[in-house]
Amino acid sequence: MESIVQSESELTDSAFHSSHILNVDRVAAIRQEMEYLNTIGKRFVAAIDRFQVHRALLAALQELYSFSACSILLRGDPFELSIIPCYPLSQAFLQAVVQRIASAARVIDFPHINVEELAVTSYLDAPDELSTVLVQDTVGGSEIGSCLNIPLTVENRIVGMLSLFDEHVGTFDTELLKLTTMIADYAAVALENVRLRERETALWRQAELGRERLELIISSMAEGLLITDARGAITLLNYSAQHLLTQAQIDLQQDIPLRSLALTSDVPWLDKLAEIIDRALAGETVMNQEIIAGEIRESVPLTLSISAAPLHESNQLQLYPIGVVAVLND
Repeated sequence: MESIVQSESELTDSAFHSSHILNVDRVAAIRQEMEYLNTIGKRFVAAIDRFQVHRALLAALQELYSFSACSILLRGDPFELSIIPCYPLSQAFLQAVVQRIASAARVIDFPHINVEELAVTSYLDAPDELSTVLVQDTVGGSEIGSCLNIPLTVENRIVGMLSLFDEHVGTFDTELLKLTTMIADYAAVALENVRLRERETALWRQAELGRERLELIISSMAEGLLITDARGAITLLNYSAQHLLTQAQIDLQQDIPLRSLALTSDVPWLDKLAEIIDRALAGETVMNQEIIAGEIRESVPLTLSISAAPLHESNQLQLYPIGVVAVLND
């Protein structure tokens, strides 16, 4: 009886010891996977353009598989297809890659894809180290042995497709599919961020170009142009306005409301100009108001015709103007 109890105790201890070892191994495996995901996540976060995203993706996948090439197909008009080889590939292999991508894209509900157009617009983004490989016998085979396609999703939207290809059969382990999908998700978010950044940069450049054109138009106008802020302080005077005011022998300071300048100035017509600007700031459009800016005793005093209109933000509804645009003519 004692031997039976001892045997059961030994079995229990052995089972506990084995379970403990399995738990330790499992924790170690989870920790290793988390460290791996943290490392590749940092690579994707650091990527500032799509080519750096491609490099981060290639490095992450090569730690899991040995394969011939991967590709990224992005939705758009037209579609954007980047093929990233791991070593020099034959033309026949690349053609087969494009055909496989087109077929897989149709399965995941992409719009109609023309294989010929996709082949023409595709971009071969070979790593820099492959540019030194010129020996013809290093080119891979012509047939695809294994292929893996994973949708690229951002916020439950399919934005593209990741594909992996290899000459050999059975390359892509289904046990690694979940981890590969996580890598694809990282890549999808990184590519979407790059696309948004590129769009933001393009809009900024467009706005900057528009601003430069507007400045050119304003500076070349024959009429004098005066712009104020909401306080009635001058923020912009074009060359013609400066010339007219110089003729009137006055130098209007910017960033000080015209009403304040008028109160401290002995120039008689400045009060009239401040009144016109105040009326426009109140929402009124003032047309063709004449101001005698020269000396009255002059035989032909300088007379300015001033029109002013309230300035509003184009994309906002505001009760009060953000400034005034005034046109000066002599």
